[in-house]
Formats: sequence, C-alpha cells, structure tokens
Amino acid sequence: MASSMNSNNINTIQVKNFKVQGLDLIITTPDGKTEILKNGLSDIILGDVVLSTEQGVVLTQDEILSSISMNVGADAVYIKEQFVSDTVEVDAVEQKKQNNEEGDAELRFEETLAELQQKNKALSETVRTLESSNEEKKEQLSSSLTKLNQAKNELNQKTKAEDTKIDITKNDFSSPASPSTLLRSPR
Repeated sequence: MASSMNSNNINTIQVKNFKVQGLDLIITTPDGKTEILKNGLSDIILGDVVLSTEQGVVLTQDEILSSISMNVGADAVYIKEQFVSDTVEVDAVEQKKQNNEEGDAELRFEETLAELQQKNKALSETVRTLESSNEEKKEQLSSSLTKLNQAKNELNQKTKAEDTKIDITKNDFSSPASPSTLLRSPR
C-alpha cells in the first residue's frame, strides 16, 4: 500500500479506486493491489486517513461519503452493514473536480467580463461628456478670439485715424508763416 504519515499523524493513502463496504474501505492501490482498511470509513470521517490520487490530489470527505448509498429496510440489523458504494475510480472524481473548477472559472470570467463591460460603458459616457465639454470650450475660445481680433482691428483703425489726424495737424503747423513773411505784409 502506498501510504505516508505526515506530521499530524494522518495516514495518506494513494489509491486507484475505492469502495465502501460497511465501515470498511476496499481500496485498489496504483500498483493494482486490493486491500481492506478495517473501519476505514470511520478513519476518513475522523480525519486519521486521507485518500489521494496517484497525482497527489486529495479526495475530500464529501467526495468519499457521496459515493455511499444506504439501503435501510426492515431486515437491517446493523446500520454499518447498510453502508455500501460502487467502486469509485478516482480519475473520475478528479475529472469531476476539474470540470467544476473550469465551470467556476468560466462563471468568474463571465462576471468579470460583465463588470468590465459596465466600466467600459461608463468610461465611454465620460469620454463623450468630456469631448462635448471640450467642443463647447473650443467654440467659446474661437468666439473670444474672433471678438479679440475684431477689437484689435477696431483699435488699429482708430489708431490709424488718430495718426492721420495728427499728420494733418502737423501739416497745418509745419508750414507756419515765417517771421519775414509776417514783416512784409502790407500796411
């Protein structure tokens, strides 16, 4: 029998398959030997014995106990004689575990995907809001620039108009009558 003891005095037994007969476990080891573990079911329930696959995957108590069917009738004298199971191939138990894990992983993936889609939708809405706000600000900025350019042009025109007035005024004062002209005037 391929078994080992760990530090907690729990006997771990590698099995190819097992069967419950009363309170005994009938196991087949990986090398094909069949052995009977007297009160093995009790040891499993108490945690003194653990069954594992050749790959080291531990079978849970639930997996072992779920293989038992009780046939209790009027002729039953001892309950322990009524605990019976078919031979359970541990590879099948391992495959069932793997399928459950894959199903759980797929469910978690779908939930995560739904959450991410919700976040993506919220982010898309935020982007649309920001783009709209950005467009409004661009329009306001463009309008402000247009008004600023108009004001600048008006200021330039006013400045040119004033420069022209100053030039005209300068021309009026630039040719003042010379003192000799004033002296020559007829008297």
